[in-house]
Amino acid sequence: FFGHSNGALISFEVARSLLAGPKGRMRHHFLSAKSAPHLSNGMRKICGLDDDEFIRSIREMGGTPPEVLDDARLMQRLLPRLRADFAIGERYVFRPGAGLACDISVLRGEYDDSVDGEFVKRWSELTTGRVCQYLIDGDHFFLNSHKSRVVALVRAVLLEYAS
Repeated sequence: FFGHSNGALISFEVARSLLAGPKGRMRHHFLSAKSAPHLSNGMRKICGLDDDEFIRSIREMGGTPPEVLDDARLMQRLLPRLRADFAIGERYVFRPGAGLACDISVLRGEYDDSVDGEFVKRWSELTTGRVCQYLIDGDHFFLNSHKSRVVALVRAVLLEYAS
């Protein structure tokens, strides 16, 4: 699995549920731009803001083209989906239980203000496998700005398992 931001939470929970099944063996999990979920990150919650404040907060984060944010009709269609995405991370409640039994690669943007570097390191507490951390030049949206670096990293890690 590869999960970025709230996708890291989703992929982690899916992996945990699969591990409970008879064929639940994973070899590797990529977790990107997210603090370990068993820790409270105290980040600002925006999913419940009024539309103008919510859009302003998204604009400040970067990562969403201004043309999209400036298009009122498009934003009216996107707002419920965007709020739902933010709600996943903001309302997530970690439930103790089985961790992962696989190796993990943790990726973090060097200038990502939404992720605490110390809390990212603590993904290691949620697996019995080995953990490698990668600091990528960029912010929360380093997947966009450094796509080839991320793809190369994932490819190199997966090739280790093929040999």
